[in-house]
Amino acid sequence: MVTRDDAGQDRQEPDWAALADEFRLMPVPVDFGRFNDFQDLDALVETVETHEDLAGFVFALETNLDHDPEAWENRTLESYLDSLQRFTTSLDSWARNNGQPVPVEPTWKLMARLLLIARTYE
Repeated sequence: MVTRDDAGQDRQEPDWAALADEFRLMPVPVDFGRFNDFQDLDALVETVETHEDLAGFVFALETNLDHDPEAWENRTLESYLDSLQRFTTSLDSWARNNGQPVPVEPTWKLMARLLLIARTYE
């Protein structure tokens, strides 16, 4: 399947169904529970406690990008990763400016917060 990326370039996508058949892979249904229908990402990030929660939160981020791309400053992988790197670098300042403790050890919630803020961080 050929798709067009954001820059207008054609991209050849793999035939995932054929590859799954070739390797005899069976689809595994995934239910992300509260992350399936929850669109208030600022509130949802506060509920992340486990790696399973983080997976659900990433699913919610992807769904949000699909349904509300205007809410994202960084819509391409390149700009998103650049934003994630810059925000992570300035995490100490962000924490102090927002009355948060400066993180010493990462948590699943912190990782989710980094991913959320990177969508709009400049």
